[in-house]
Amino acid sequence: MAEIHLVFPVGGDPIAINDTKPVLDGEFITWHIHTPARSNPPTPNPVTKVKIGFQDADALFFPTATGLKNELPKPLEKGRAIWGVAPQPQSQGRRRWKYTVWAYDAKGDDVGLLDPTIISDKP
Repeated sequence: MAEIHLVFPVGGDPIAINDTKPVLDGEFITWHIHTPARSNPPTPNPVTKVKIGFQDADALFFPTATGLKNELPKPLEKGRAIWGVAPQPQSQGRRRWKYTVWAYDAKGDDVGLLDPTIISDKP
């Protein structure tokens, strides 16, 4: 299983860790969301929700009750991980899947943005 860590530090730029590691077709992927712990006084712009969205319409990484999706929002009060499955590309060999991760605060304001790439490979 592939694991990608998305880190949203206070006052710093978001970081994606392990985002360029190739995944196999059909391999499970878990995105772990790391945000500052709630503190007293509260940290500025704490991330309360993220959304992962792939640019390509056929990048159907997220199985849901209503079918496969190429984007998925996640309120962090429901957990700090998002899982998906690498789709099988139509072409042979490797494929680069460009995606964006948006981070939002409790007001719905954008507080972070990442633009990583996943590489899928045939076994």
